[in-house]
Amino acid sequence: MKRAATAVTIGLVAGAAASIFLLRPARNPPPSPSRSQEQGQPSPPGPQGARATLPSAVRARPFKPLAPAPRVSNGLVTDQNDPGYDVTQVVKVLDVTVAAAFDSETRDPRWAPRREQYITDIVGRDLQSVQARAELVSTECRHSTCQLVFAGPTLEEAGWGSLLIQYATLGVFTEPGQPVQDGDRVYLPVFVAVHPDERSNDGWQEYYAHKRKVFLADRRQRPHPGPHYPPVPVD
Repeated sequence: MKRAATAVTIGLVAGAAASIFLLRPARNPPPSPSRSQEQGQPSPPGPQGARATLPSAVRARPFKPLAPAPRVSNGLVTDQNDPGYDVTQVVKVLDVTVAAAFDSETRDPRWAPRREQYITDIVGRDLQSVQARAELVSTECRHSTCQLVFAGPTLEEAGWGSLLIQYATLGVFTEPGQPVQDGDRVYLPVFVAVHPDERSNDGWQEYYAHKRKVFLADRRQRPHPGPHYPPVPVD
């Protein structure tokens, strides 16, 4: 890996960070066909996690999609199949959310399953190490973006998952989405955008383990931000 990512967090502030979002009750809209279904193609293998248990409002990902754009616009590559595609530049230059970029991408079956498994293993261990009441219920990656869905008894508890992955960021951008209340559980989607230099799965686990160790050591040297934040997980 040539490049050490710079963690940029969107939407969270100091204090009770997760509580700044308004809860939206789960709804049951009619299911919309996927891009592959619309084009008459078989659906690719599914993501990690019991996605069928998620509220439909989370499954539907009701985020505004990217407006149709040419493959290359003023030097910015927006076609994920182009070798010059960089989703982090798309997010910055077009000033869109990572959630919108996630919705605009299609699943890369050569990349997504392995990265989903890596993320699920890492985040699952971190949640256990801090004895979080939140759990990671779904991990879905597309081309250069991933959506993680955390669930907990309260928004603050579900938000621990989002805060944990910011201690040792999984990508350049980490962006919480719109939480959803469903019965006695709160679901919080979190979106991650990955730079091309960190996209290859070959050697990524070793690269991330080293980066994570540095980030967590640095975090331990700082004052704890407050009672609403989880402790720093073990290496």
